[in-house]
Amino acid sequence: MNKTIRAAAAAILIAIASWAASAQTVLYPIPEPQKEPKLVTDYPVFVNRMIGEKNYEKALQYADQGLALNPKNLNLMFKRGLILERMGRLDEAREAYSKMIRLYPEIPEPYNNLAILVADSGRGDIDHAIELLQRAITANPRFSTAHENLGDLYALKALQNYRKAVPLKGATREQLKRVGEKITMLQIVTGNDPAPEPAAGSKSQASAQPQGSAASRAQGAGAPASQAASGSVSASSFESRSTESSLFKPLPEIKP
Repeated sequence: MNKTIRAAAAAILIAIASWAASAQTVLYPIPEPQKEPKLVTDYPVFVNRMIGEKNYEKALQYADQGLALNPKNLNLMFKRGLILERMGRLDEAREAYSKMIRLYPEIPEPYNNLAILVADSGRGDIDHAIELLQRAITANPRFSTAHENLGDLYALKALQNYRKAVPLKGATREQLKRVGEKITMLQIVTGNDPAPEPAAGSKSQASAQPQGSAASRAQGAGAPASQAASGSVSASSFESRSTESSLFKPLPEIKP
């Protein structure tokens, strides 16, 4: 009799547990992946997702839609500039960062990314880029990326001046050797090609030497100063250090 009661009780408990599990499944279903943003707060999430998938057209669409709903969303404003960079629409990216700086001069990230576009891998306006990075550091003295980029730009500027010194008349053999050693050192520091493209109208062996990978640049860093006479500066590691920190650490939210 007792065995029968215990068996019945066990059956009841199992039935209750099964019912609870099925009830939980009904009451708390696992949601399907959301396919489109529904709320204003959804747009940064979807923009991040599209950037991660390198679907920049869709990312730009979501950024524009989100900004239409909340024009003061700093996260979306910054990401829009970053997306335009990735799409190669650099003039629009410059304008996006410039607009953000005009509206919110206290935010450091757009100064940094605009500086990279302005410097144009060392071929652009380095002085203006330096000014922008200094403003980024003023806004946030602990912004390590801006400090590193500023150091690279000073090195690029020094490299430009050393290269201009090589072809000048009156330079002694000792001076040429000294300048050549400094050029070699800065080529290694900045990741520049040992033989940059010559200035327009000039003739140099440099024009016959293609740009190579980082490894080939290091191997050829000992090129003689006569091959580094151009005042231009070729592509450097500086161009790769735009900041995406706001993709993972949101910028301050400004309510509409």
